[in-house]
Amino acid sequence: MKTTIPMLLNLSLSGIVLACSDVKGFSGSPSKELYLRWLALGALSTFFRVHSSDYSKRREPWMSDDETLEAAKKIIKFRYNIIPYIFPLAYEYSKEGIHLMRPRFWYKPVNFDETSFYLGKSLLAFPILKPTTGKIKIKLPKGE
Repeated sequence: MKTTIPMLLNLSLSGIVLACSDVKGFSGSPSKELYLRWLALGALSTFFRVHSSDYSKRREPWMSDDETLEAAKKIIKFRYNIIPYIFPLAYEYSKEGIHLMRPRFWYKPVNFDETSFYLGKSLLAFPILKPTTGKIKIKLPKGE
C-alpha cells in the first residue's frame, strides 16, 4: 500500500489524473486492518474501486465479516460525501490542467513527502501506512 501514494502522485503529475490502486492489492490475502486502511486511501483517490485477480479471495466489502463491513460502510459513505468536492476538481483539471491529487511540494517546494498528499487544495491526506493501534505523528504545513 505504501507504494500506492507515490504511484498515484506520479501518474497525476504525468497527466493521468483518474487513477487508483487495487484496494487490498491485486493478489494475496491482506489482513482486515490493511483492507480498511487501503479502502480509506482508495476513498481519497480520484478513482475508487476494490479489485483483485481471479485467483484471490473476493474483496467486495459485503464478503467481509460484520465488523469489517460496518467500518467499510463508513469509509464508502465518506467517499460519497466528498464527491461534491471531487467533481469540481475534475472540472478544474479539464479547463486549467490543475491536478486533483497533488504532492505536498505542489504548495511548498520544500515539503517533499511520499506518505501524504493533497486532494484539491483543501484536503490534506495522511493515510496510516503501518499497522498500529496508537497514534501517528503528522507534520502539518505552516499557515492556516
